[in-house]
Amino acid sequence: MENEFTVFGKLDICVARDPENRVNGISKDEYLGISLTGPQWESIFYRVLHCPEPELYVVGEDLDKYHERFRSNFQNHLHMYPMLGRIWNIYDGVNYMPHEVEQFRDECKKVLNSTSNLLAIEGLNHLIIGCNKALELDYGLVLDSD
Repeated sequence: MENEFTVFGKLDICVARDPENRVNGISKDEYLGISLTGPQWESIFYRVLHCPEPELYVVGEDLDKYHERFRSNFQNHLHMYPMLGRIWNIYDGVNYMPHEVEQFRDECKKVLNSTSNLLAIEGLNHLIIGCNKALELDYGLVLDSD
């Protein structure tokens, strides 16, 4: 499975003055033109951080309970990286308030310094660029799902 990627979504990296109260989504000047791609996400979380992959869905199982179990397992595994743990699903957007961005950047840097995985490095660098821009503007960060 080393060269097979199963995650195809992406998260566009944006800055926002108030990530939780945006009106009409992201404006052009808030979008940074970079994304965290599915293969980068997969490399960071499954190959570098060794997060648990989702269990098989059992037909008839409550879908909300299934997703909650996966989220809980994923985030519990990343208890040392709570900000990174928010990105448990590439298909759901994530917000970081201005006061959280520095901690998120620190977590990304820590993982970046511990890996030689090129896709993970590329994705972590994109996240760090987003954090740096948000910190420069005193904005929050939005990872907007496509």
